[in-house]
Amino acid sequence: IAAVAAGAESVPANGGAQPGDKTMVDATTPFAASLRAAGDDLPGAFSAAAAAATAGAEATADLVARKGRATTHGDASLGHPDPGAVSFARHMTRIAEQLAG
Repeated sequence: IAAVAAGAESVPANGGAQPGDKTMVDATTPFAASLRAAGDDLPGAFSAAAAAATAGAEATADLVARKGRATTHGDASLGHPDPGAVSFARHMTRIAEQLAG
């Protein structure tokens, strides 16, 4: 759990994006926070963290891109979730499903 959370936390440190910039960080940050808070039950922790990542990814639809590839779209990015955030959330959801059996 600690290793996966640390990996998710390294994304903003390496890429420079922050929550609210409409990047995958909007999914990795709540994922890592939820994973760390969920305890030692790996399947349960991953399930909760994947749900947090999904909520974070969906919320990017309400943002205008400030970092990453979507910045070239400006206000046209409003109403569309960030693809990187969505992809991350979907991957974490599939891992959670596999862990749950």
